[in-house]
Amino acid sequence: MFLSAPVWSQNCAPSPPLRPIDSISESLDDAHCRLSDGSLFTTYSLTLPVTGRLQLSVASDEFPVTAALRDSSGRKVEAAQSIDKTIERGEYTVIVNAQNPGQSGRFTLNTTLTPEPNTMCRSITRIGLNQTRSGRLADSSCRLPDNNPYE
Repeated sequence: MFLSAPVWSQNCAPSPPLRPIDSISESLDDAHCRLSDGSLFTTYSLTLPVTGRLQLSVASDEFPVTAALRDSSGRKVEAAQSIDKTIERGEYTVIVNAQNPGQSGRFTLNTTLTPEPNTMCRSITRIGLNQTRSGRLADSSCRLPDNNPYE
């Protein structure tokens, strides 16, 4: 007798990028991808322009939810409902998932980055010719030597 776990064909569209200071309200539903145990998840890319203290929290009134932070190589940095960690600048992935199969509903994801004092950014976002990018200056923006923010 041969037994195996169910396998889902998945076409997971990337979610919009998460900003270092952000608040997102979204729903996990059957349109999202599933882990091997059948629980739903969605992912966000997070670019941290500077080393600092990252606070990340996820909450839902409808189901138990967790967030996992992975570095650019895919290694798990931490996973919990609330993450408060000093972290290096770079590219990260935030995974939000239901804790059990069959759970879905609305959730809120919040991020806050407090840059290390006197730190200048060295990474930049690359855009091509004839491309535009919108954004806003925030407390987590890069800082010039006179402390004015820039992106």
